[in-house]
Amino acid sequence: MNYDYDSWALLKDLLEAVVNDLDESLGQNELAMLQTLRSILLLKKSRKLLADFGIAVVALPALSETGKTPGVMAKSEIERFIAEIDTYIACENA
Repeated sequence: MNYDYDSWALLKDLLEAVVNDLDESLGQNELAMLQTLRSILLLKKSRKLLADFGIAVVALPALSETGKTPGVMAKSEIERFIAEIDTYIACENA
């Protein structure tokens, strides 16, 4: 399958920026939350990438489209998602 690695690189940069932002926010307030609009954006972009890549076994289920997501949960979920996509792509290229 022909993957659009540029789209993954851009999404990965966005996801890593959100993780860094969450790190800073959690350092100031352990109850920090990921805002709903940010979750919606990440989910929309992630779903498109997963569809483009034909990946059905990876998702971001902890992120909420209807309310704020606890920062610790969102950070962990996003980091796991990045690792899983990187691993999937590495296996496909092996």
